[in-house]
Amino acid sequence: MVVCESAAEIAKHTHLIAKMTSGRELRFIDPRMFGKLSVHIQPESGGFDPGGVEPLEVSEEQSSRSFAAARLPSRVRC
Repeated sequence: MVVCESAAEIAKHTHLIAKMTSGRELRFIDPRMFGKLSVHIQPESGGFDPGGVEPLEVSEEQSSRSFAAARLPSRVRC
């Protein structure tokens, strides 16, 4: 994601151009197409759904619960 002036040349592999109120553009450039971009609208608020908690704002308890839920089962030995 890059922020550009609207007159700037559009780079190859630019998959999205979002025009901002300042007149500049937010551009999603992904040459290898590994990235994913999605927008979720919350109808009740009319706003954008951020899709989760901010990584730097996660409490130790939330982090521990996430890792515990993702823990893989133990390997079975023969």
